Amino acid sequence: MFRVSGLNRKAHRRAAALSKAQTSKFHQRKPAALRAFAAPIAAGAIGLGASIGVATPSVAQTVVPPSNGPCIVAGDLATCTGDVSTGVQANGPTLETLNINNVTAAGIAPGGGTDGVAFSTPTGNATLNIRTTGTSGIVTTGNGADGIVVDADGDGDVSITSTGDLATNGRRSFGIRSDLEGDGAVSVNSTGNITTSGRSRSVGIGATQQGGDGDVSVVSDGRISTSGNRSDGIYANQDGGGGTVSVNSAGDISTAGNRSTGITALQSGGEGDVSVVSNGNISTAGNNSGGILGQQSDDDGDIAIQSTGNITTEGNNANAILARQNGGDGDVTVETEGNLSTSGNNARGIFARQDDGDGDITIRSTGNITTGGNNADGIFARQRGGDGDISVTSSGNISSARDGIRALVTNDGDITITNRGDVSGAAAGDGINAMVNGAGDVVIDSIGDITGREYGIYGAANATGTVTINSNGNISADEEHAIFADAEDGNVTVNVTGDVQSRDSDAIDVETGSPGGVIDVTVVGNITGGAIGIDADAEDSGDITIQVTGDIRADSDDGIEAEVDGDGDISITMNGDIEASEHGIRSFFAGDGNIVVEASGDITAENIDGINAEIDGNGDVTISATGTIDAEVDGIFAHVTENGNISITNSASITARNDEGIDAEIFGDGDVFISNSGQITSREDDAVEVDVEGSGNVSIENTARLTADSDAIDIELNGDGDARVTNGGALRSLDNNGIEVDVDGAGSITIVNTGKIDAFEYGIEIEDRDNNAAATITNSARITGREGFSIVFGGDGNDTLTLEPGSVLNGSVDFGNGNDGMGGTNPNDFDTLNFARGMNAVVNFADASGDDNDLASAPEIVNFGGAGVLANNGLTAVSVDTTGFAAQGTFISDLTDAVFNTIETASPYASGSSDGQVSRNLGPFGYVEQDNGPYVWASAFGGDRDVEEDGSNLGFSHRMYGFVVGAETNELIDSSDFGVLVGYNDSQISLDQDAGDTDITSYFGGVYLERDYGRYSINATLLAGVTDNDVTRNVDGGEAKGDFDGTFIAPSLSISAPIDALPIPAFFSARVSYVFLKLDEYTETGTAYPLTVEDRNVSLFNTRAQLNLPRLYEAANGSSTYLNFAVGVDATFDAGSDDVDAIVAATPFSFVASTEDATAGFLGFTLEHTSADGNRSIGFSGEYQSTFGGGSSVVGELTASIRF
Repeated sequence: MFRVSGLNRKAHRRAAALSKAQTSKFHQRKPAALRAFAAPIAAGAIGLGASIGVATPSVAQTVVPPSNGPCIVAGDLATCTGDVSTGVQANGPTLETLNINNVTAAGIAPGGGTDGVAFSTPTGNATLNIRTTGTSGIVTTGNGADGIVVDADGDGDVSITSTGDLATNGRRSFGIRSDLEGDGAVSVNSTGNITTSGRSRSVGIGATQQGGDGDVSVVSDGRISTSGNRSDGIYANQDGGGGTVSVNSAGDISTAGNRSTGITALQSGGEGDVSVVSNGNISTAGNNSGGILGQQSDDDGDIAIQSTGNITTEGNNANAILARQNGGDGDVTVETEGNLSTSGNNARGIFARQDDGDGDITIRSTGNITTGGNNADGIFARQRGGDGDISVTSSGNISSARDGIRALVTNDGDITITNRGDVSGAAAGDGINAMVNGAGDVVIDSIGDITGREYGIYGAANATGTVTINSNGNISADEEHAIFADAEDGNVTVNVTGDVQSRDSDAIDVETGSPGGVIDVTVVGNITGGAIGIDADAEDSGDITIQVTGDIRADSDDGIEAEVDGDGDISITMNGDIEASEHGIRSFFAGDGNIVVEASGDITAENIDGINAEIDGNGDVTISATGTIDAEVDGIFAHVTENGNISITNSASITARNDEGIDAEIFGDGDVFISNSGQITSREDDAVEVDVEGSGNVSIENTARLTADSDAIDIELNGDGDARVTNGGALRSLDNNGIEVDVDGAGSITIVNTGKIDAFEYGIEIEDRDNNAAATITNSARITGREGFSIVFGGDGNDTLTLEPGSVLNGSVDFGNGNDGMGGTNPNDFDTLNFARGMNAVVNFADASGDDNDLASAPEIVNFGGAGVLANNGLTAVSVDTTGFAAQGTFISDLTDAVFNTIETASPYASGSSDGQVSRNLGPFGYVEQDNGPYVWASAFGGDRDVEEDGSNLGFSHRMYGFVVGAETNELIDSSDFGVLVGYNDSQISLDQDAGDTDITSYFGGVYLERDYGRYSINATLLAGVTDNDVTRNVDGGEAKGDFDGTFIAPSLSISAPIDALPIPAFFSARVSYVFLKLDEYTETGTAYPLTVEDRNVSLFNTRAQLNLPRLYEAANGSSTYLNFAVGVDATFDAGSDDVDAIVAATPFSFVASTEDATAGFLGFTLEHTSADGNRSIGFSGEYQSTFGGGSSVVGELTASIRF
């Protein structure tokens, strides 16, 4: 047997020394903080170096060359077949290739600490091909007994191809070991399972290129299992030269000992890429035993790791995947598809590092990642010391004992994190953490729930760069912010769909330090903060936009806080409820800018304001609120320190416990507009307060109930400008005024009130005005001032008070004391009181106590829209609505017209026997020739008329119903019909604006005569009757009632004539009537200022003309149906009615109350059916009138008759 053991011992010593030097050198040049990361590398180096030589065999191996036993040597090729169970020892340099195949079933099992197959050469070219399939494979026992080992000391390539299983059982016993010291490539291709059972330094596959240039490649298709310390599954190292390192593993790998990584791929000291592809599962149990380690140290080169299987580690410092570019330029790429799980401290799921060089880091993970130990991130990507971008894409769930996903760039570079799974750093870290310390952008795009003990999502660009966070899922944090986004010099954008919660801090905290930086936050979901719900801070000038759809709860601070330390704009849109310890919404500018706040939902501010908007410079504030606001201080507070405008539109119900419901302040010049439709309650101050220190216009529109401890509405305008209040809501002041306005500069004051005011002091107070700003007040509601005055005009001003229907003043009116009410000469205080038409009111100009009983508080001019008089020596103005008086003419006109239409309107049918004569039996009957004799008839009628306002009269309605019965005969006078009638009517007159009403009951009777003259017919009627009138005037919220009688007489004459020019039957009719109504005198009851009304007469002319188009339809049984359509004009004219003479408070006065002349067009129809014998008839007629200039009426009647 030929032995070259001396060479083997030399190689052993050299390799051991080199390994020791490398390990020591590695530790010496690395800081202590990094030695934890270096531990897997050192483990692999020590494990390989300690057994790099070939052990002295204790059994007889087959040694080649020369040819020996089962081995045949031919030149540089040796081939071994058959029984090689004792192992094979091949030596160079003449031998370069060793092929072993067709091995007996026993395989290769030398035992006794002997290598299975050993190939040693000093030149470097060594190729080993072994096939042991179908056998027991290669099995070694004892220390230092590798399954396969190739040791080459010179330049050249080393290649190992193994097909079959390998097992070693001893320390320093590799499954496959290949070592090349010199230039050349190392290639190991293993198909089969490998098991090492030694206590230490027993690597599954080890391939090393040391001291020269060359690539290292390991391909493994079988399972690999190691159980000892420092026993990696696969160890590939290019050490000291240039070349790539490539590992491709398709089988499962498991290691049980400490410092035993599943796959280690190293490029140490030279240029070259590192590539690892693992398609099997990897599990490690010991400390410092990672799943996959890929590293390029001290030079340039890329690292790429691909893993499709699951990786599980149990020990400390055992990353599932560690990819590191250390000291050179190069990119780092990690792609995983399987699940990653670690249990130990400092054991990350994926740790990708670029240290001290330029290069990008890319991580793509589609499986779940779980870590259980301290300082164990799920994914950690770090570019430290150089420039480069980081991209992390994860689509599995991550549960981490520290940060779920962490990315750090210490210099320049962008970070992009794309997450499509749930991420938890709830044990001790953040859900997602991304930070760039140099120039670069941060983008986080997440779909899934995020949980962190510290931060949920943390994104920071600490130099120049933007931060963008897009999240669809719930986000929570315990100790810090659920979302933190900070751009030192750039814009920040946060878009969240999902709930956001922080137990101890702000739910969302967003900051930018960039001049002109933009913050944009959009949340669709509920927000809960242990401190602030959303905190947005532009530390220089910049714009802030916040949009929330969802509820916010802030346990110890503001619901939303937006602050700009310089100039810019703030826009906040809140659609949801807010419950906050401090402000509900707070926005603040330290410089110039505009603020827009739109809040829709319920806001509860336990200690400060519901909505707070402050500009400490120039700018506009616009606030819109709906829902409810419950605040300890102000409900809504808007403040501009210098010049600007404030606009507030509120429909929220506001409760302010210690200050104003709405408070708007401008310390410079500017306009204020407030539109309120929400109920406001202020328990300590004003409901609505506006204060403009400079000049500007103020407008307040209110339609809701305001309740205040102080003023319901308070305006102070200290400069020039106009102040306007339009109120339609109920105002109540518990300790001051309903409305208080003070304009000290040149301008005007306008108040339009349609809502009830109840005030402890004055209903409306115009305070003393330094520059005589004129005040105009228009009121149509009840105003109560419990200190004696309903309205007070303080100081000088040419003031005007207009009282419209509905106005009730409980308290006197004080027009100021600039004049004496008797025509004084002060031009700055010339006051006017206007009573609109329809007003029944009493206004006193002295207070109720009598302390102010002169004319100093009276106006210089009093205008009555209806009627009125000054009583009590000019201290009382009494206004009287004339409409109810004028409506008597409309009543009597409608009644008599309805009766005349029943008995007089000619609607004849021309019969053939009368040669076209227009003839009719009176009443609405007799359209066919009938026998002589008496008959009786009856008619029920009803009507509804609406009269529009005109002149001094309001609009009103007249509704009536009644009936008429009559008897008629044609036997008394030749060619004539004579009849008598009696009837009853009930009328209701209702005045617009709730000014009053009149109930009228009428009884009447009459006679009528119809006579034919050739082809013409003339009807004459005379009516007479009595009326009983119950009249009500609504005066100052009470009722003044009157009861009086009346009598009337009304003659009427009508004529009818046929029209032959038309091709169809037609005739024309016209009527003229006169009505005289006498009304008795009466005195009202139920009011402090009753009217005594003298008797008076009402005289009217009524005229009517119409075209009739009759039709007669005869049935076979002899009965007939008559149908007539009519169109025409109806007019009413006053015929010299008396004026109304009245007395109030011992003061007589008179006024005109005549009926307004009116003309109307009408359309009507009549339908009547008569029996065959002509003795019974029944019919219906209806008419619609439209009055020219406005108004309308409808009248209908039902008639029946029977002849005896």
